[in-house]
Amino acid sequence: MVFKQAVAASVKLFHPEDNELAFLYGINLYSGPLGSSSETLTIFADGQVDRSPCGSGTSGLIALLYHKGLIKEGAERKVVNSKTRSVFFAKVVKQVKLKDTPAVITEVSGRAYYTGECTFYHEQDDPQPSFLIK
Repeated sequence: MVFKQAVAASVKLFHPEDNELAFLYGINLYSGPLGSSSETLTIFADGQVDRSPCGSGTSGLIALLYHKGLIKEGAERKVVNSKTRSVFFAKVVKQVKLKDTPAVITEVSGRAYYTGECTFYHEQDDPQPSFLIK
């Protein structure tokens, strides 16, 4: 996570409405020209790779492209995971302001699939009240 550490050390993150949202959870790597589609790879948490193009990352990409004037409001953009070839489509729905900060509302669509299910139980007489799995 060298990229994530470098960004976290050099960029001051902020959120105009909630400071608890001003953190860096992962990074999205983009390849190719910023034309009508983009290829991405999302690395998050402790180095896990997202099997999809990542909804949050796709929203961020669309907001960035809009900010740079590379796409217009309502223009749909194809975003592809460079490893799995999963596809999302995204667009800027409208411009808004969060306090005094210009922002956009984005819309992301795609297909999701179940990959597993896990259930944890806590028995009533278990002396351990809770635990963290990492």
